[in-house]
Amino acid sequence: MEFAVRGTLVTVTKGIAILLLVGLAFVTYGGYDYVQQSDAVDDAVSVEATIEETSISEVGRRGVDYDVQIEFTYQYHGTEYTSDQLYPGSISETYDTRSEAQSVIESYTDGDTVTAYVDPDTPSEAFLQRQTTQGPFQFMAIGGFVLLVACLHAVGARKPGQGTELQPVRESERRQYQTML
Repeated sequence: MEFAVRGTLVTVTKGIAILLLVGLAFVTYGGYDYVQQSDAVDDAVSVEATIEETSISEVGRRGVDYDVQIEFTYQYHGTEYTSDQLYPGSISETYDTRSEAQSVIESYTDGDTVTAYVDPDTPSEAFLQRQTTQGPFQFMAIGGFVLLVACLHAVGARKPGQGTELQPVRESERRQYQTML
């Protein structure tokens, strides 16, 4: 599909349309998760929780990252729940080094009683740290980059160098230079 925007030809192929949708999905999901995290932090009420198990696992993304799992149980309005969320939201935080992940779980020992936070709207998804993470911003940044690349490709020249051909030298100009030497 081709159309012009203020005289600039924009060509949207199937590949560009897919990239635009993927980028938009990343930006939308990151924004949605950030709003969910913020709402959970703002509306959270504290409850007592018991740490059941802590562990660190390797995540194979870019090289090796470390994920922290802290499982805990708590009661809210007479119902017992189990959760494993350190932070609110669905995008979990990962750590670059094992020692960084270890420092996060040091304060949580099996059997300890700690304070957890429950969003009254979703009591089954309690969390231990009352703060948002950078995960949603990373999703939005990746999506924004994909959108930028797709837009630049759609607007970019389809035939590089088009309209820049060298014009042949006129015969009179050629003779002028030859006579000077």
